[in-house]
Amino acid sequence: MSRFVFSDLHSDLCLWNHIKDFIKPDDQLWFLGDAADRGPDGYEIIKEILAHPQITYLKGNHELI
Repeated sequence: MSRFVFSDLHSDLCLWNHIKDFIKPDDQLWFLGDAADRGPDGYEIIKEILAHPQITYLKGNHELI
C-alpha cells in the first residue's frame, strides 16, 4: 500500500485520468483541493473524487464558491 497526496487539478481531466490509472486498489490518497475552476470538467472530477473510496477530499479555495 502506498499513500499519495495531490491537489490543483483545476479541471484537468487528462491529469485526473493519469492519476486514476496510476493508483492501485490498496493505495490511500488525499486530495488537497482545487479540482475545478479552469475548464469544463471540474464538476465531473469533483464528483468522481468524492465517490472514490480511496480518497480523502479536503476542499480548496476554488471549491468555496
